[in-house]
This record gives sequence, C-alpha cells and structure tokens, in this order.
Amino acid sequence: MKPSVLRLFFTGACIIFIALPHFFLFAQDKQVVYPRIEKLNTSDILFKQYSQEVRENYMAAARGEKVRFFLYTYKAQKEEDLLSVASRCNIPYETIASINKLAFIDSPLTEKTLYLPTASGLFIAEKPDTPLEFILKTRYAETEGHLSCIVNGMRYIFFPDGRLNPTERFFFADSGMLCPVAEGVISSGFGTRVSPITGKKSFHHGIDIAAPKGTPVFACKSGIISVSGTDERYGNYIILQHDNNTQSMYAHLDSVTVRKGEAAVKGAQIGKVGNTGLSTGPHLHFEIQIGGQAKDPSSIVKKFLHAY
Repeated sequence: MKPSVLRLFFTGACIIFIALPHFFLFAQDKQVVYPRIEKLNTSDILFKQYSQEVRENYMAAARGEKVRFFLYTYKAQKEEDLLSVASRCNIPYETIASINKLAFIDSPLTEKTLYLPTASGLFIAEKPDTPLEFILKTRYAETEGHLSCIVNGMRYIFFPDGRLNPTERFFFADSGMLCPVAEGVISSGFGTRVSPITGKKSFHHGIDIAAPKGTPVFACKSGIISVSGTDERYGNYIILQHDNNTQSMYAHLDSVTVRKGEAAVKGAQIGKVGNTGLSTGPHLHFEIQIGGQAKDPSSIVKKFLHAY
C-alpha cells in the first residue's frame, strides 16, 4: 500500500490535517468547500502547500506514476490576469481556464474566485456552454475511464496532461471583433429608419453593408454556428454564438459555407454576400445581440468601412 500524504485544511478558526492516499482526488459533492489561498506567494501557507503538490505531481508524471489531484480556490487581485496567475501557480493556463469557464485568454479576473488544480491537464465540460467548451468536447468525446469532478454544480471530465492544439490556442487568444466583409459600404444604419421594403418607419436591429454579390463574408469573432438556414425575411442566414451570451447574425447571403454546430474561427469565411429574402440589392445584414438585445455594430464596422 502506498504511503499517504498529509493535507492541510482550514475551516473557520480550526486547522485540520487529513491523510490522503496517493491517487487522483475528485470532489463529487458540489457542496465541497475547497481550501482558499489568500496570496500567491510562499508567505501563504496554503499556497506553499499547493506549490509543493504541483511539484510532486510533475515529478510523479515524469516517473510515469499517477499524480495526486486536488483543487484550491483563490480570489484574483487587481491587475492579475490568467497568464500571471498560471505563471505563479506553475500550471498551464489552459488547465486553469478550462476549469474556470474562461472564454478567452484576456477574460477579466479581478475579484473572480478561481479554482486552482494541482495537476496539469484539461477539464472538459459535460454540458458545454461556451464556444471553447464545445470545441474541446468534440475533440475529447470519449470520456470512459476518465475521472470527473463537480465545480459549481457543473461536471467536468479531467484529461491529465491535455493541452490546447494550435487551432484551439488561436481560438482562445481571439477576443476582439473584425468587420465581416473586406470591402463594402454601410448603406443603412442601426436604429429607427424608413424601411426600403414597406416604406414605413421601423427599427433596424443591425446595419446593412452594400457589397458585390459573391463578396466573402467572414466570422467577426470565433464561435459556434448555432443557426444556418433560410428565412422568408432574411433569406440565407447564419447566427454565430460567441462567449458572454453574445451572437452575431449574417443575412441575405447568396450561399452559406458552414453547418450548424461547426466551429468558426474569427476571419474564417462562412458565406457570400447575396440578395436573398426581403432585399433590394446585394448586401449583408449584420447584427450583434448581447443577452438577446440588439446592439449597434457600427463601432466595429466603421474601423474598416465607410458609410454612404
């Protein structure tokens, strides 16, 4: 029988020492309270313990042995970001990102409580809801034989030493937005306007970009294709799901080059400008919604295009 390791816990004003055998430790109860690190330096006794466990796990992995796994928590301080926290913890940034549902490498962390694993790898969400989680779920579809843990009521499957591949790494580093076409002019803005179809005032939930038929249409930001279909009003259209409950819509397309459920990296072609649906000429209807509310995308597009 392998020797046990002494683990230190704080609970209230008490200090509890618990002997744990050498194996992967996963919390199956969502009510588990993990030890909390106050500072990411060796003056913090829990961080010192955490760092020792991380080192032991790397050495165990190098010997081909199983590693001990546990989670600690830490509230990120002002000016800290994912890379600085990962560096202090000596854990790959994708390990920390995948267990904390961080959509992008520059996701804000200030005052956010982070879960810090003591072993490197990837946590694959059983029920993904961010674009990166959907992509990882596709690559790590086979979960039999892998241990799981529950964090904030969400179940994750742990793949020891899993890392992002080059495409996923690019996706994770991609947080800004691009104009969906390389050429064109803004022919109709966001807000109340006289509809060119009905001749009556109505609210325009996006902007129209006039461009030649067949002009390539690109994903303005990385995401998952949530809708790829045809509508009487919008013609051929696509809805792309991004992080933070954000969606982008591309309508009146001549053709669509992606399917529902596929991942689209920012700048990837997803269709071509057309004149389908209720349209008076070749153009792209481009729309951004956050939390179900339409937002003016002009600030994104005007960096690249001009208005009539």
